[in-house]
Amino acid sequence: MGQHSWELGLGVGLYQDLAVSVAPGGAEAWANQTLYALDVHIGSPPDDFNLKGQDWACRRRSLTVSTPCLCPFCLHLRQNMRATGALRIDHVMALMRLYWILQGGRADSGAIFITRFTTCWAFWHWKAA
Repeated sequence: MGQHSWELGLGVGLYQDLAVSVAPGGAEAWANQTLYALDVHIGSPPDDFNLKGQDWACRRRSLTVSTPCLCPFCLHLRQNMRATGALRIDHVMALMRLYWILQGGRADSGAIFITRFTTCWAFWHWKAA
């Protein structure tokens, strides 16, 4: 479909959206349980607009240094970019930092998890190409 869009002169072609994460009960989380922090939800910390914070009830990709979880993410990027001219990464800041909430915890009791973005970005850029 992406190639067909180009042939029709539609510029960038098909534009896709990559979600910030996956639903806890979805096929992706179930089939790849080792790639997700299953006891953690992601969300937004308390701020002036929402004093209680937000729990988006999504699973977070596990990006620990001791496990090779970058390769599956690169594969995910590759699969999503295969037939598209543009890929929007929802909450792209999640590549650098994201608010984690322990499952069963309150949204205002989470913590910000920081990723080594420069190392990860160089790796993702190389693997996704």
